[in-house]
Amino acid sequence: MTSHLLAILLILGISMPLHAQENIPDPATAPDAAFGTADSPAPITERFAAPRMSRAERLAQVLPADTELQTFESGNETYYALIQLANAAESHGSILILPDIVSGEIWVEQSAHMRHYLADHGWTVLVMEMPLPAPPPIPERTLPLRVDPPVASDSAAPEPAADAGLTAAPEISSEPQPAPEPLPPYAQRISQRIGNGLEELRLRDTNAEEREVIIAIGSSAGWAADYIQQMPEQSRPSLLIIDPRPSRSAEQPDLLTSITSLRSLIIDLYHTPQPGQPVVTPDARQRQQAARRSAHPDYHQARISGSARGWNNPWLSRQVRGKLKRHLLDPHESDEYSEGIAPTEQRPPGRNPFSMDL
Repeated sequence: MTSHLLAILLILGISMPLHAQENIPDPATAPDAAFGTADSPAPITERFAAPRMSRAERLAQVLPADTELQTFESGNETYYALIQLANAAESHGSILILPDIVSGEIWVEQSAHMRHYLADHGWTVLVMEMPLPAPPPIPERTLPLRVDPPVASDSAAPEPAADAGLTAAPEISSEPQPAPEPLPPYAQRISQRIGNGLEELRLRDTNAEEREVIIAIGSSAGWAADYIQQMPEQSRPSLLIIDPRPSRSAEQPDLLTSITSLRSLIIDLYHTPQPGQPVVTPDARQRQQAARRSAHPDYHQARISGSARGWNNPWLSRQVRGKLKRHLLDPHESDEYSEGIAPTEQRPPGRNPFSMDL
C-alpha cells in the first residue's frame, strides 16, 4: 500500500511542472502587446494633434481686453490693425500710428504704451501693421561652374529584359501648378494700408475728420509724408514723425521733398544719435533747413531727451501728447518750454524747471 502511494505521488510531481509549462507562452512566438498580430491586433491608442492657431488668434492672446483686433484683406494678403477707443465722452480726434517698417513682428509691442496713453487722454488710436519690403534679389552667379569629365566604362550596361516582370513607375503629372497671385507694388500696398486706417478711424470716431493725425515711426515717416502730399489740401491730416530714417525699399519717397511741399502741421521729434548707432540720413538739421527754406508755416522740431532705446516708453508717449496739445489742441497758448521763457512758478529744489509735467 505504501509503495503504491509513493508511486502515485512521484507521477503527480513529474506531471505538474509539465502542465504548467504548457500555459507559459513562448517569447519567440508570443504576440507583441504593442504591435499585435493578425489573430491578436494591438490596442488602438487615440492621439489628438495640438490645434494650429491662426495668426489672428495668436495676436488676440497677447492683447488686452480693451484693444480690438481688426482684420483687413486685399487679394491674397491679410494684415491687421489695433484699435483703442478714446476713454472720454468726446474725443479730441483720431490718430493713426504707423510703426517702423523694420519692426516686423514686434509692431504690437512697439506701439503698446503710446496706444494706451493717448487713448486714456482722449484720442481714438489705430495702429496699422506695415508690410515688410521684398528681400533684395540674389545676385547672379558669375563664377564658372565646375563640370567633371564623363567616366568611360569598359562595357555598356546590359539593357533589362522586356519580360523581367518589373512594374513601371507611375507617371508624374507634368501639368504646372498654379502660381500664387503676385503682390501689388510695395508703394501701392503701403498707400492702401494708410487709406484703410484713416477710413476705419472715420467710421469709429465722429471727430476724426476734424482732427486727424498720422504718427509715423522710423522708416514709415517718408511713406506717410508722401501719402499726405497726394491727398486734397483741405483734407490733409497732421503729421508727427519720430526718428525718421530711410527704408530698405528702393521705392521710398524723399522725405525732404515732402516736407518742403506740405503746408499742414508737421511735428518732428528725434533722439540725439548715440555712439555706435547708425547715422540717420537725412538728419534733423537737414529737415529743419529744408522747412525754413520753403517757409513752412507750421513745422516744429524738437529733440527728445535721452537715448533712443525703443519707442515703447512712457517718456516718449508724454512728449507726443504734449506736442499735440501745444500745436494742435491749444495752438494759441504760449509755450514756455519751446519758446525758452523761464517759468514764474517757484518749484522745489532739485526739480528741473523745464520738465514737462503732463
